[in-house]
Amino acid sequence: GVLNPSLSHWQKRLRIPRGGQPVQPPHISKSVVSRIATALINASNAPGRSEQDIKVKAEALHSLRWFPVDLIESAMKVLCPVLDSGNVVLRAGVTRLLSEVLRRGKDRGNTVDATGLLVARLSDSHLRVRLAATIALRTPKLPVAVLHPLLQLLRDGRANRFHVAHTIALVIPAGPASLADAASGQSFEIITRRACLYGIGHTNSNVISDMPQLNEKLCNTLATCCSDPCPDIREQALLSLASYCDVLVNPLAPPTPRDRSTVTVSDFKRKVSLVVDTASKMLTDEDAKTRAVAAGVLVVSNRRGITYVQDIIFTKRKLNGSAAVAATRLTCVESLVLLKDKFLMFKAASFALDDPDVSVRHAAASVLLSFPPKKVAIDILNCPPASIHEAKQLACDLVSRSSFSPPVTIIEWLEELLTLIQ
Repeated sequence: GVLNPSLSHWQKRLRIPRGGQPVQPPHISKSVVSRIATALINASNAPGRSEQDIKVKAEALHSLRWFPVDLIESAMKVLCPVLDSGNVVLRAGVTRLLSEVLRRGKDRGNTVDATGLLVARLSDSHLRVRLAATIALRTPKLPVAVLHPLLQLLRDGRANRFHVAHTIALVIPAGPASLADAASGQSFEIITRRACLYGIGHTNSNVISDMPQLNEKLCNTLATCCSDPCPDIREQALLSLASYCDVLVNPLAPPTPRDRSTVTVSDFKRKVSLVVDTASKMLTDEDAKTRAVAAGVLVVSNRRGITYVQDIIFTKRKLNGSAAVAATRLTCVESLVLLKDKFLMFKAASFALDDPDVSVRHAAASVLLSFPPKKVAIDILNCPPASIHEAKQLACDLVSRSSFSPPVTIIEWLEELLTLIQ
């Protein structure tokens, strides 16, 4: 029949889990899988330069990534000449295919020098290919030989610096150490220093925990950069410090969770304390984005960080004479949306509804309205009886007021919540 090399088609045929390893179903023999792979290889390497031909070839290359690694290596022997072709789409497709050889072929001994081919692609003439090679190299235990071309790419900015720094962080220990030196160096551009801090945040701290000197160097670099004159550096340094110390789960980090079994409890607590102490000092930062990051980090860190944010909302409500204090309260209230404990969120936001600053009151109303009353009620009803009673009292007090500054919709929200928890 007509060859359909689309990814969804072959995923369905071969029952390949998205993001997982290929699974050989019992009703499809290895010979059939091999024939399908051969057809895809031929489709990838077929003549034709029209837009439709290129599209079919690119889809065929993409589909090959889901096949067993021995078939991919066989394909690479045929497709390697494509790396020197003039078409950018195909060069990038073969480059991404090399990542499968590098990632899945390490345990069996590669017959293709995937690392060497990918390093050569770092100097490709097109950005798309250079970026594909940078991301393809993102595998554990990278050889030190790849560090120099990656650092050169980071300095030149010929690929996304943040992606490059993320890959450099995997070259342990030389990679993170180089990133720390560059992040501390005032001679580098702001964007390069930010990228280096981002890369440190993606360093596996569990592996570094066995290297005390490097671990201390990375923590000190991040903490020092949190007081940098540039607000963008301060913001990125705090985010990276929280990520490196496992306080945050970064969305761009690898999908597999970090295993804390190799890290001592005391070491983890020391790192979290460093994050909380640093973020607490940055709550009064002159830059609004930096304050927002600091409050967000405190809210997701530990009980001490949450208490610090609550204390600012509870105890500094009357200090409205200072605009800086009001801005800090506003930042703390806005960060409540990240709080997992909905009872604590409701309690702090309820107090903020009575704040003398109108912007703080409206922010508190927005936080409450961002959650359905039913979801908040479920969390409250799972609390001890004393907490449930406190929540009822707060809701009753707010509903019974004759005048109310925040939007009227918050009254309806509070009434529905009160009905659910009574």
